[in-house]
Amino acid sequence: MALCMACGSASVSYISATERIDNLTETATVTPVRGGIEVNSTEQTRFEIYSITGQQIKSVTVNGESQTIELPNGCYIVRTPGWSKKVIVK
Repeated sequence: MALCMACGSASVSYISATERIDNLTETATVTPVRGGIEVNSTEQTRFEIYSITGQQIKSVTVNGESQTIELPNGCYIVRTPGWSKKVIVK
């Protein structure tokens, strides 16, 4: 609170999380499939797959296509330039 008062006349604009999500265009998706994940994108997108401990497992670039990536059972983090998602492979 004191920090805000110190700013005084500084102009600040806030955007709610809902507004940011609504403004995102989902061009890339990830779907868990048996034995791995399926990544899909309508435009060129780099997918990075990390283990839950943060070790990079794989990196692929997809352009207007779908690609299946085989992974052992476990929990992974899939990251693109626009988002990150947790995925569980069974």
